[in-house]
Parts: sequence; structure tokens; C-alpha cells
Amino acid sequence: MLEKAYADRTTPGGFRSSAIYGTIAAAAAAGKLMRLEDAQLAAALANAVTFVGGESFSDGTDEWRYQVGGGARNGLLAAERTRAGSIAAPHAFEGRTGFIASFARADREVVRLAGRLGQEWATLRVTLKPYPVCAFNQRPVTAALALRREPGHAGIRAVRVRMNPFETGYAGMDATGPFDSVFGTLMSIPFCIATTLIHGVPDMRAMTTYDDAAVNDLVTGVELISDNSVPVLSAIIEVATTDGRVQRRDQHMTAADYAYDRTAVATRVRGIGVKQDLPSLAFDLLEKFVEQLPDGSIDDMLASYGMLPGVGAVQ
Repeated sequence: MLEKAYADRTTPGGFRSSAIYGTIAAAAAAGKLMRLEDAQLAAALANAVTFVGGESFSDGTDEWRYQVGGGARNGLLAAERTRAGSIAAPHAFEGRTGFIASFARADREVVRLAGRLGQEWATLRVTLKPYPVCAFNQRPVTAALALRREPGHAGIRAVRVRMNPFETGYAGMDATGPFDSVFGTLMSIPFCIATTLIHGVPDMRAMTTYDDAAVNDLVTGVELISDNSVPVLSAIIEVATTDGRVQRRDQHMTAADYAYDRTAVATRVRGIGVKQDLPSLAFDLLEKFVEQLPDGSIDDMLASYGMLPGVGAVQ
């Protein structure tokens, strides 16, 4: 709810939603699993507000990978602190220097937002990324896959892509290299489009190949245009070929296009596991843990993680 209301204001300022709102959501989830009383749960959320951070996409480094785990850890810590008797600021959200005023620079509309509790569920917007690229790059990749057969034997001269400014303005999305980490390539719209047009469905091998001359040459030929008329989760791509043709793809999508049911998610995730040589038992244990919440055993999850290549048993 907070993310939906304020992400369009906090994201342009460099604040990553997973680090800001994810910590609060994790505190709420941990508090519910701990069966905290309402007053305690409110205090856990207030504690969670103190654990927030920025992002690192502009430099293509890997801090963003740890923020999600850090957010979950901090949310758990907020709930644990509350259970241990910590007293939190009662106006942590709506105070003059509270969460909303400090991060969103917005009017403190807590009463209006509170009225939507129980009416909107963020879990319904959780989606699985079908390709190993940034969420914003799922649409350009989908469009590029549809277009890659069109040039035929002609070469690609240039590519023009239009996307919503909220997405093109996100850190790292307009990067053109040189690249030296997957954290840079998966964020770059030009790279994701270029490697897809040349090689097809992107996989981790393609995303970690930084010296592909054909891809790098095409990256510089991708023109990225911010266009307010293009909705978020959409992309319009035009591919100009060396024989003078222009092929266009309007890829308009919504979150519903990624709303896979549980069976579909399990199938896709297990398929990724096969490519990474993970045993089926690892996924059996994860599903068992989830199915038994809030009483699932953490031992099942740790045993599952212990099956990752090079990790071994987790103590």
C-alpha cells in the first residue's frame, strides 16, 4: 500500500522500494507470525521504518541483492525488539519528520491509507520474472523476442525503444557499457534488447558475456526514448534493418500477465533449478516450509539452501 502510494516519488530520489517498503512489509509479516498484539505490531512497523537504504544500480554493483535479505532481517529485528519491550515512536509514519514526510516529501495521508487496509493486497502483485533481467526489462525482452525473426537475412541497423519515464529514469536502465558485471547488464535496457535480438531468450550465460562484439555494437545503436504516453509495464520497439525496413512491436502488458498460479511458479522455478543442478528435494523442502507456515520448520529451509552448489550443510 505504501509502495503503491509513494514509489513514484521515492524512486526518482534514489530510494529503492524493496529496501524502504520491504522492511516494513517484513516486519508486518514477522509480527503476524509471532502473533503480536495490535499495539505490538504497530510498534514493529514503526521500528522497521528506521531500516531503509538506497540502491546501487547506477554503478552496476551488487548491494541491491543484499537489500532484500537485509530488509527481511531488519523486519524480523523490528518485531523481535518489540517483543523484547522496545518502545517505538507513535508517530513514526505521520510525524513532522516521520517516514512519509522524510522519504516521500508528501502530505501525511495516514488516515486515508489506513482505510485501504484489508482492501488492497500487495501479495497479489508479486510476480515471477520469466527472464533473468530487471523487472522493467521483462517487456523489452518479450518484445525483442517477437521481433527477432522479422529482419530475416537483413542486418539490424538501429533500434528505437519507447518506455515510460518512470522506468527509463530508473538507475542503470540507460547504461550502454562497457559492462563487467551481471548487475549492470540485467539493468541495461539497451543490453537486454541487443542480446535478445541477437541470441534469443536471455540466460545467465548471455547476461554474463561482456565481450560479445555483436551485442556491444548493437547496444550503441539502441536509442532509448522516455515517453509519457507509454504505460508502465509496456514498451514500443522499432527495429530498422539494413535493407530499409522498419519493424515495430507494441508490447503492452500488466501485472496480470505475470500472475502465474502456484503450479506454474513451481514449474518455472524447478526448471531453473534443473539448469543449476539442484536436486528436486531442495524445492520439496521449500514448499513444505511454506505450506506449514506459521509453524514451518526453519530446518527445512536451511537444508534446502544447503543443497546449493558449493554451500554444503547450513548450520
